[in-house]
Amino acid sequence: MSERREHPRVSSSLEIEMRYTIEGKAKIKARDVSDSGMFVFTNGGPIPPVGSVVSVTLPDPEDQGLSSTVDMKVVRYEGEGVGLEFVAEA
Repeated sequence: MSERREHPRVSSSLEIEMRYTIEGKAKIKARDVSDSGMFVFTNGGPIPPVGSVVSVTLPDPEDQGLSSTVDMKVVRYEGEGVGLEFVAEA
């Protein structure tokens, strides 16, 4: 049985910074990215609860020292990491 997804995933080794209120921040790597979110490895660190909104800083793809910070929601846990979904701006 094949898995159907609205947004195809792209493998990644993107290094990001995830910030969350109580637990702090962590530099981690994304396993894959799609138009709707990403899966990130947590490296055994603290994980915010499902439903929490975290701040994710993405590096500049052209390596010019610029970065983007977006809000993402924790939507699931899976073994070595968590699934994050982009939060739509109001």
